[in-house]
Amino acid sequence: MGFPYEIDILAVSRAGLGHEIEIKTTRQDLLRDRKKSHNHDSKRITFLWFAGPMDMREDFTEILDSAAGIILINPDATNTRGKLVIARNAKRRSAARAFTLSEI
Repeated sequence: MGFPYEIDILAVSRAGLGHEIEIKTTRQDLLRDRKKSHNHDSKRITFLWFAGPMDMREDFTEILDSAAGIILINPDATNTRGKLVIARNAKRRSAARAFTLSEI
């Protein structure tokens, strides 16, 4: 798809909006990501999310820009609805454009 950097998960909505999801497992992993020169900046990504374990909530909130969404993973949940928790919604990047059907 021509991205100038690696993406952990790329999800495209029915409307063609790109959601980049970066998976982080430790605070150090998150800090290393912040040092990357690309800064997850792409005109193709409408929403940027970071996902990681529940115990990283404070790290995500402290380190990430407020525009980034936060998904927390709770492996101890007894049902599938409780396994993923949206702790903060990602803000829409106004400069991003939707994917076309031929690009998906």
